[in-house]
Amino acid sequence: MTQPSLPRLFTVGSLTTILLALTGCASTGGLPGGGDSTNKDFFKSDRDMMERLNTVTAAAKSNPALPMSKVLTLLGRQRLELNTMNRTAIRGSLEGTGTSPVPLANSTLTEEKLACKEGLSFVFSDTNSRYAVNDPVRWQQNTKGFSYKVDMIFNKCGNTDPTLENVIIDGGPIDTLRKKTLFDLFSAYKLLAQ
Repeated sequence: MTQPSLPRLFTVGSLTTILLALTGCASTGGLPGGGDSTNKDFFKSDRDMMERLNTVTAAAKSNPALPMSKVLTLLGRQRLELNTMNRTAIRGSLEGTGTSPVPLANSTLTEEKLACKEGLSFVFSDTNSRYAVNDPVRWQQNTKGFSYKVDMIFNKCGNTDPTLENVIIDGGPIDTLRKKTLFDLFSAYKLLAQ
Protein backbone atom coordinates (compact mmCIF):
# COMPACT_ATOMS: atom_id res chain seq x y z
CA MET A 1 0.00 0.00 0.00
CA THR A 2 1.33 3.42 -0.95
CA GLN A 3 1.62 6.36 1.38
CA PRO A 4 -0.74 9.31 0.74
CA SER A 5 0.97 12.06 -1.22
CA LEU A 6 1.39 15.58 0.08
CA PRO A 7 -1.06 17.09 -2.48
CA ARG A 8 -3.78 14.62 -1.39
CA LEU A 9 -3.21 15.38 2.27
CA PHE A 10 -3.32 19.10 1.51
CA THR A 11 -6.61 18.69 -0.41
CA VAL A 12 -8.25 16.69 2.37
CA GLY A 13 -7.00 19.21 4.94
CA SER A 14 -8.36 22.09 2.86
CA LEU A 15 -11.75 20.43 2.57
CA THR A 16 -11.87 19.92 6.33
CA THR A 17 -10.99 23.58 6.89
CA ILE A 18 -13.68 24.72 4.42
CA LEU A 19 -16.25 22.49 6.11
CA LEU A 20 -15.40 23.93 9.53
CA ALA A 21 -15.49 27.50 8.17
CA LEU A 22 -18.87 26.93 6.54
CA THR A 23 -20.28 25.74 9.85
CA GLY A 24 -19.77 29.27 11.13
CA CYS A 25 -21.47 30.75 8.03
CA ALA A 26 -24.55 28.55 8.15
CA SER A 27 -26.75 31.31 9.48
CA THR A 28 -25.72 33.82 6.81
CA GLY A 29 -28.73 35.01 4.78
CA GLY A 30 -27.04 35.88 1.51
CA LEU A 31 -23.61 36.59 0.18
CA PRO A 32 -22.99 38.68 -2.92
CA GLY A 33 -21.88 36.52 -5.82
CA GLY A 34 -21.02 39.19 -8.32
CA GLY A 35 -22.48 39.91 -11.70
CA ASP A 36 -21.86 39.59 -15.38
CA SER A 37 -22.79 41.98 -18.15
CA THR A 38 -22.24 42.23 -21.89
CA ASN A 39 -22.67 45.50 -23.81
CA LYS A 40 -24.32 47.08 -20.77
CA ASP A 41 -23.87 50.57 -22.25
CA PHE A 42 -25.80 49.71 -25.45
CA PHE A 43 -29.22 50.45 -23.91
CA LYS A 44 -30.62 51.86 -20.66
CA SER A 45 -32.32 48.55 -19.82
CA ASP A 46 -33.75 45.42 -21.39
CA ARG A 47 -37.06 47.28 -21.70
CA ASP A 48 -35.35 50.06 -23.67
CA MET A 49 -33.77 47.47 -26.00
CA MET A 50 -37.12 45.71 -26.60
CA GLU A 51 -38.86 49.04 -27.31
CA ARG A 52 -36.19 49.92 -29.89
CA LEU A 53 -36.45 46.46 -31.50
CA ASN A 54 -40.25 46.81 -31.60
CA THR A 55 -39.77 50.15 -33.38
CA VAL A 56 -37.48 48.42 -35.89
CA THR A 57 -39.97 45.60 -36.59
CA ALA A 58 -42.86 48.07 -36.90
CA ALA A 59 -40.82 50.17 -39.34
CA ALA A 60 -39.96 47.01 -41.33
CA LYS A 61 -43.67 46.14 -41.62
CA SER A 62 -44.53 49.57 -42.99
CA ASN A 63 -41.43 49.66 -45.25
CA PRO A 64 -40.42 46.18 -46.51
CA ALA A 65 -37.15 47.66 -47.85
CA LEU A 66 -35.95 49.12 -44.53
CA PRO A 67 -32.24 49.92 -45.04
CA MET A 68 -29.52 48.87 -42.59
CA SER A 69 -28.57 52.49 -41.92
CA LYS A 70 -32.13 53.22 -40.70
CA VAL A 71 -32.14 50.07 -38.52
CA LEU A 72 -28.88 51.13 -36.87
CA THR A 73 -30.24 54.65 -36.33
CA LEU A 74 -33.39 53.27 -34.67
CA LEU A 75 -31.25 51.07 -32.41
CA GLY A 76 -28.85 53.90 -31.63
CA ARG A 77 -25.85 51.74 -32.57
CA GLN A 78 -22.94 51.92 -35.02
CA ARG A 79 -22.21 49.06 -37.41
CA LEU A 80 -18.71 48.53 -35.98
CA GLU A 81 -20.20 47.96 -32.51
CA LEU A 82 -22.04 44.85 -33.71
CA ASN A 83 -20.75 41.40 -34.66
CA THR A 84 -20.69 40.46 -38.33
CA MET A 85 -22.23 37.02 -38.86
CA ASN A 86 -20.64 34.48 -41.21
CA ARG A 87 -22.69 32.20 -43.48
CA THR A 88 -22.83 29.38 -40.92
CA ALA A 89 -24.17 31.77 -38.27
CA ILE A 90 -26.72 33.23 -40.70
CA ARG A 91 -27.94 29.76 -41.70
CA GLY A 92 -28.03 28.65 -38.06
CA SER A 93 -30.05 31.70 -37.07
CA LEU A 94 -32.56 31.38 -39.92
CA GLU A 95 -32.97 27.60 -39.63
CA GLY A 96 -32.71 27.35 -35.86
CA THR A 97 -29.70 25.05 -35.94
CA GLY A 98 -27.42 27.39 -34.00
CA THR A 99 -23.70 27.02 -34.62
CA SER A 100 -24.00 23.64 -36.35
CA PRO A 101 -22.32 23.82 -39.77
CA VAL A 102 -24.60 21.06 -41.08
CA PRO A 103 -27.75 22.47 -42.76
CA LEU A 104 -31.18 20.97 -42.25
CA ALA A 105 -32.07 18.15 -44.65
CA ASN A 106 -34.93 20.18 -46.16
CA SER A 107 -33.03 23.50 -46.22
CA THR A 108 -33.93 25.97 -48.95
CA LEU A 109 -30.90 28.17 -48.24
CA THR A 110 -28.63 27.54 -51.20
CA GLU A 111 -25.17 29.04 -51.48
CA GLU A 112 -26.58 31.60 -53.95
CA LYS A 113 -29.24 32.69 -51.44
CA LEU A 114 -26.72 32.81 -48.59
CA ALA A 115 -24.43 34.97 -50.74
CA CYS A 116 -27.18 37.62 -50.71
CA LYS A 117 -27.50 37.59 -46.91
CA GLU A 118 -25.62 39.76 -44.46
CA GLY A 119 -25.99 39.42 -40.73
CA LEU A 120 -25.30 41.60 -37.70
CA SER A 121 -25.70 40.41 -34.13
CA PHE A 122 -25.17 41.51 -30.55
CA VAL A 123 -25.56 40.18 -27.03
CA PHE A 124 -27.09 42.37 -24.33
CA SER A 125 -27.03 40.94 -20.82
CA ASP A 126 -26.83 41.94 -17.18
CA THR A 127 -27.07 39.34 -14.41
CA ASN A 128 -26.36 39.37 -10.69
CA SER A 129 -25.96 36.41 -8.37
CA ARG A 130 -26.35 35.91 -4.64
CA TYR A 131 -25.26 32.91 -2.63
CA ALA A 132 -26.98 31.53 0.44
CA VAL A 133 -25.45 28.91 2.69
CA ASN A 134 -28.12 26.61 4.13
CA ASP A 135 -25.86 24.36 6.23
CA PRO A 136 -22.18 23.36 6.30
CA VAL A 137 -22.41 21.35 3.09
CA ARG A 138 -25.20 22.92 0.98
CA TRP A 139 -25.58 26.29 -0.66
CA GLN A 140 -27.62 27.86 -3.41
CA GLN A 141 -27.00 30.43 -6.10
CA ASN A 142 -29.82 32.77 -7.11
CA THR A 143 -29.23 34.60 -10.39
CA LYS A 144 -31.48 37.40 -11.64
CA GLY A 145 -31.30 39.70 -14.63
CA PHE A 146 -31.58 39.26 -18.38
CA SER A 147 -29.64 37.94 -21.35
CA TYR A 148 -30.57 38.48 -25.01
CA LYS A 149 -28.90 37.57 -28.30
CA VAL A 150 -30.22 39.51 -31.28
CA ASP A 151 -29.55 38.49 -34.89
CA MET A 152 -30.50 40.80 -37.76
CA ILE A 153 -30.43 39.36 -41.27
CA PHE A 154 -30.26 41.72 -44.26
CA ASN A 155 -30.57 41.26 -48.03
CA LYS A 156 -27.57 42.82 -49.78
CA CYS A 157 -28.23 41.70 -53.38
CA GLY A 158 -29.49 44.49 -55.62
CA ASN A 159 -29.26 47.08 -52.82
CA THR A 160 -26.61 49.68 -52.15
CA ASP A 161 -27.73 49.71 -48.49
CA PRO A 162 -28.77 46.18 -47.39
CA THR A 163 -32.43 45.86 -46.38
CA LEU A 164 -33.75 44.14 -43.26
CA GLU A 165 -35.31 40.69 -43.73
CA ASN A 166 -35.42 39.16 -40.22
CA VAL A 167 -34.89 40.08 -36.59
CA ILE A 168 -34.38 37.04 -34.37
CA ILE A 169 -34.35 37.54 -30.60
CA ASP A 170 -33.17 34.72 -28.35
CA GLY A 171 -33.15 34.88 -24.57
CA GLY A 172 -35.07 36.86 -22.01
CA PRO A 173 -35.30 37.49 -18.27
CA ILE A 174 -33.29 35.20 -15.99
CA ASP A 175 -34.43 34.08 -12.55
CA THR A 176 -32.67 30.82 -11.68
CA LEU A 177 -31.97 29.01 -8.45
CA ARG A 178 -29.17 26.42 -8.43
CA LYS A 179 -28.57 24.21 -5.43
CA LYS A 180 -25.19 22.59 -4.88
CA THR A 181 -23.35 20.63 -2.24
CA LEU A 182 -19.73 20.45 -1.28
CA PHE A 183 -19.66 16.99 -2.84
CA ASP A 184 -20.51 18.45 -6.25
CA LEU A 185 -17.14 20.21 -6.26
CA PHE A 186 -14.99 17.34 -5.09
CA SER A 187 -15.50 13.69 -5.78
CA ALA A 188 -13.83 10.93 -3.79
CA TYR A 189 -12.36 9.61 -7.03
CA LYS A 190 -10.56 12.91 -7.74
CA LEU A 191 -9.22 13.09 -4.18
CA LEU A 192 -7.90 9.53 -4.06
CA ALA A 193 -6.84 8.98 -7.66
CA GLN A 194 -3.59 10.23 -9.02
